[in-house]
Amino acid sequence: MLQLYRTKRFESIEDAITSPDTVYKLVLYGQKLGEISSDIAKLKYLNSLDLAYNDLLKVPPYIQDLKYMQGLYINGNKIIEIPSFVYDFKYLSSFDASENQLGHVSHDINKLSRLTVLNLRSNQLSEFPVEIYNLSLLKSLHLDYNQLTEIPDGISALTKLTNLRLEYNGLTDIPEDLEYMVQLKELWLQGNPIPEKKILYLRNKLPSTRIRF
Repeated sequence: MLQLYRTKRFESIEDAITSPDTVYKLVLYGQKLGEISSDIAKLKYLNSLDLAYNDLLKVPPYIQDLKYMQGLYINGNKIIEIPSFVYDFKYLSSFDASENQLGHVSHDINKLSRLTVLNLRSNQLSEFPVEIYNLSLLKSLHLDYNQLTEIPDGISALTKLTNLRLEYNGLTDIPEDLEYMVQLKELWLQGNPIPEKKILYLRNKLPSTRIRF
């Protein structure tokens, strides 16, 4: 896998397409572009794409053939749905779709088998996408500031998960198998109506986990 931190960072599509075959990282953060030029499709070896805070209503379809994507950042837009082609980015390891207007996440998210970071905070999710439990490499999961009322059992399948953010939802309980996730370093539960006795029980089971409540 390409070491992205060593690659040159481009901040406009116009600059990038002057040598498209050597562009691996494109950062358009905060440019409020409204829409993305179809020229982005010329960057066929692009590995990291930051489209955050661009007033986008949808994920630009022109990126669907950029098959080497490792990092995709579409946070801070007005996107209501993740298109199906995103789930075909088989190398994707970091995906940030936070601060959008997502009402659901497709079952196809389980196709992103290389994901290590998934950020869906500050959306309108009312159901936990249980297919996330198939993402065996996941280390960080952000579902805070949504409308979740339940986390289904099975979360202990995420054996590499070290950071779990569930704060400010409508949770009244926690999944029973959460107590077996001894690898967790950070667990965020504040802003949920979970009985304190359940938190105290969990703290006893996970003494090495920093539980915020």
